[in-house]
Amino acid sequence: MSIEVALIAFVLGGFATTWGYKRRAYHQAIAGTPTSRILDVDEPGLVEVKGEVVEAADGNSKLQAPLSGTACVAAGWEVEEWDETGDNSDWRTIAEGYDSVPFRVDDGSAEIRVEPGADADSSSWTSNVSLGDLDHSVSVDGKTLDFQTLGVRHQVAPDDPKPARVEEFELRAPGIDEQTGSMFNAIDFGNAHGERKYSEGVVEPGDSVYLLGTVEPTDGDAHPDRRLRPEDAVVTPAGDDEFILSTRSEDELLSKARYGLPAMVVGAMVMAASVLYAVGL
Repeated sequence: MSIEVALIAFVLGGFATTWGYKRRAYHQAIAGTPTSRILDVDEPGLVEVKGEVVEAADGNSKLQAPLSGTACVAAGWEVEEWDETGDNSDWRTIAEGYDSVPFRVDDGSAEIRVEPGADADSSSWTSNVSLGDLDHSVSVDGKTLDFQTLGVRHQVAPDDPKPARVEEFELRAPGIDEQTGSMFNAIDFGNAHGERKYSEGVVEPGDSVYLLGTVEPTDGDAHPDRRLRPEDAVVTPAGDDEFILSTRSEDELLSKARYGLPAMVVGAMVMAASVLYAVGL
């Protein structure tokens, strides 16, 4: 094995370790938090609940998903670009983010308010996609919105006119560079360099959801001796705890994250072997 191969192995091992660590964190957070009845939520802290999405009673209880116009309480999106740099050709995620409005989750015992932390005027957004995100999900600063499918709403080649919704979306979405193609696109076959896919998933009233988040009193008074009631509480992203809102079940989420530990172990072993080889040269 040459030093170049050792370096490549080290980088690949690093990717596998990072991917596995992120997936393992999801798995541990989900598997390690017992499901609570909303009626039994009586103190601040991490909570896992399951139920049906209900519109909030206050104004602005719905938003329009930016790429489809679907009326919903949360919309997550992902932008991918076809990249033909060097010898490789593949779809590269260049940005992801989400919009949401407050809503409630009802599990039959009670309702609780949920505020995922972004609205249409101040969307959460990242152009630095975290390695290891769950498939069909968007993840921003520890907040994950997960969907049955993150469906492609628009696919636009570099020289194609953009649909009005895509133009409006890119005007208000920070971090997306101008779409450019390649001089070889005219003689290329298949996807054109710079072609983009705009995918979107939504959470609508009536959807069954899995929710992992931090319970806080709505008035901000989190005294340790205070007993909360669901009607006086809100579930939000807070601190370093995971926040996951999913239209998939807990079992489906655990299945998606099950390879985290093996990937992390194998990646670490590959990195260690690469370092030992390089040191022994």
